[in-house]
Amino acid sequence: VSGPDSTSHQTDILICRRDKATLFRDGELFIVTPDAVAGIIEVKSRFENITLEDVLGKLAGDIAMIRESGNELCQAGLFIYAAGAGLSHARLLAGLSRAAEGNPHRIVNWVAAGPEVFVRYWSRDSKVERLVDGAVWHSYRLPGLAHAYFISNVVWDTGSSVEGAMQFAWFPVEGSKEQFREMYIALDQDRASSFGQAAEEHHT
Repeated sequence: VSGPDSTSHQTDILICRRDKATLFRDGELFIVTPDAVAGIIEVKSRFENITLEDVLGKLAGDIAMIRESGNELCQAGLFIYAAGAGLSHARLLAGLSRAAEGNPHRIVNWVAAGPEVFVRYWSRDSKVERLVDGAVWHSYRLPGLAHAYFISNVVWDTGSSVEGAMQFAWFPVEGSKEQFREMYIALDQDRASSFGQAAEEHHT
């Protein structure tokens, strides 16, 4: 992605808008301006092969350049095929918050960490039930469905032709995934909290 003053790193998956021009294309290599991008996705095969802070920092910097160039609706995601036990909900959420540095332009919207852990960012105007007033990430335990939910969220958030009434087909967990929330962290926090602990405190 070629911005006014800098370019992004090479992006594994670049979701482009059909109504915008492409500067250059050679096979699977595309060069576009920030306004042509609907989403950027970093793909990793295994968590053991990456440094979480480096990957999220690079991704946050790239999406910030795109958004600060005027395309604030562009989305960003990290897809990890195999996460393993070393990547906990708390570590992943803390990494996302640190990478954002309190700047909404550096938000990474979705993460699939192996086939079980999914993370989604919710903005202030979201209608989802939250325990903090403002921008927040939620992590979910979705055994066997995290990768599918990642793709569904990418399509839902970047596609302009998806009808709201068709949500049942894209998000097939009965009763919504919110019942499977594990932890959360706000944009201005550095430590994640458990939904279960928060619920107990609320009732006592």
